[in-house]
Amino acid sequence: MIVSAVLAVALNAVPIKHEPQTVTVSGQEISRLVRDVRRTVDRRGTTHLTGHDKRDRAFDLTIDKAGHVEGSVGIWDVAFQAVDAG
Repeated sequence: MIVSAVLAVALNAVPIKHEPQTVTVSGQEISRLVRDVRRTVDRRGTTHLTGHDKRDRAFDLTIDKAGHVEGSVGIWDVAFQAVDAG
């Protein structure tokens, strides 16, 4: 699922390369990374993920319909492109 992969990348649990790559993450792996997460979708279809990781860093991420991800994790800003491969 794209949300799990987005969380793994944003929380720096997956090494990122400059070329496109496939990221597969299990629910168990996400449970080891994330303390709590809330997922909402607004009327434009933008997905919002908010919560805390196991290091107690707050995260606030948005994923638009085109797969553009942006937001923050702790003091860091993140932005990348995600595509659902399945």
